[in-house]
Amino acid sequence: MPTPIDPFPDTQIQEHDGIRYLYLDSPWIQGALCLQQPERLVHEYAQRMMLWLLFADAPKRMAQCGLGAGALTRFVLHYCPETALEVFEINPKVIECAHRHFAVPRQHPQLTITAGCAEQQLRQRPAGHYQVLQLDAYPGEATAPALSGQDFYALCARSLSADGLLISNFLGHPQQVHQHIHELNQCFAATAWLPETEDGNLIAISFKEAPEISFDDLYRRADEIKAHYGLPAYQWVQALEDWMLSG
Repeated sequence: MPTPIDPFPDTQIQEHDGIRYLYLDSPWIQGALCLQQPERLVHEYAQRMMLWLLFADAPKRMAQCGLGAGALTRFVLHYCPETALEVFEINPKVIECAHRHFAVPRQHPQLTITAGCAEQQLRQRPAGHYQVLQLDAYPGEATAPALSGQDFYALCARSLSADGLLISNFLGHPQQVHQHIHELNQCFAATAWLPETEDGNLIAISFKEAPEISFDDLYRRADEIKAHYGLPAYQWVQALEDWMLSG
């Protein structure tokens, strides 16, 4: 009888200068852990995934599609103690690795991790269930998001409250990223994005309701985020302002 084919890539771990990295059968880094400060977001793109903090307080309910090394999860558990967080991860090896090697707790009153397809899980949740939804799910080769397309983005919009926010990490050819943005705009009232990081990640934020943006307010909010979370939010506001003026 033939051996069943395992559909999930294996995990690999490397450490350099106090940082532990996760890989999935490829050279692409899937996430990182600062061994001295587990809650710190090591990579710039992961920091930018917290762009929602400019527009909302810590949500009551939040979901993440893709666990990786658990960087976003650890951050939310540390800084948002009132937030109930659900994480959807299709690869059970990633979940086990995150528990064993990346400081993601197996039991935590705020946290639920579900092994399965995020799209299927979102379909089982009631409409308007979350205030914030983060998309950061990539296969081992990291050439395109594992979850995308207008139907999926419409499902994300359905899953969010009236003032909900979707934050997406895009990595790939500019034409593909442009298509993702176009599809998001078919499902959300507005979408904005930051310039690519040095690693090529483009972080976009989509709004169920088009926001009324006061950059004076955003800069004040950015100062608060820097003081409380240690994130370079002032640069995000500058980038959003430049983007809006150039448009």
